[in-house]
Amino acid sequence: MQSDLEEKEAYQKTLQEKITLQQSNLDIVSQELDRIAQSIDETTQAISQAEDDIKVMDILRIKGSKQKNWEGAGYTDVIGAFARGDVLMTPNGSWAITAINEQKPKFKIGTFMIPGKEKGQSLTVGAGDLAWSISATTKHPKEANAFVEYMTRPEVMQKYYDVDGSPTAIEGVKQAGEDSPLAGMTKYAFTDRHLVWLQQYWTSEADFHTLTMNYVLTGDKQGMVNDLNAFFNPMKADVD
Repeated sequence: MQSDLEEKEAYQKTLQEKITLQQSNLDIVSQELDRIAQSIDETTQAISQAEDDIKVMDILRIKGSKQKNWEGAGYTDVIGAFARGDVLMTPNGSWAITAINEQKPKFKIGTFMIPGKEKGQSLTVGAGDLAWSISATTKHPKEANAFVEYMTRPEVMQKYYDVDGSPTAIEGVKQAGEDSPLAGMTKYAFTDRHLVWLQQYWTSEADFHTLTMNYVLTGDKQGMVNDLNAFFNPMKADVD
């Protein structure tokens, strides 16, 4: 038989265990609520960012902002129209300057980044268009290393740069700086305002370009949301 003291101690122990269990459950509930709140906050931020992105694309939907028959124009048509002076500007990358120069435009070319929300928030996006690597299983490592060493010499890359004009990470190459037509974008290269292509992780780059241009054509926001989900969901499933 237990004494009154023992019964009291046993009761207090049981009560304490219940309190601890309840506190543990409350902690779990609190953590879950924090997770939900964070998810809502992230979703709200994503929606806000998406709305901002759509506003930028809506600029391209303004009547008269594009050349005639733009819907059926290809890349060559765009380059030609710009080089002839038929259009004021073209959203493009540094790679386009070579093709434009081949058309011998009769005006000075300049570049600028799409502005951010606030002054000083402009960014550039891109990655290496030309990179050299050697297979770990190559049967000719000596020759492969010699080739890469040659291609990365400043005097060799200088020839490539003088035609292409895109910024290079190879030290010793004399780059045009502020005198370059690409100065408006290249000044951000290799800085904290230079974002690397996300497409390197995607299953397709063309599909993303297609769905964004479909919005410019139709203005269908829900259709774009559906296309984005159809594009990204399979990739998200692979990560999960």
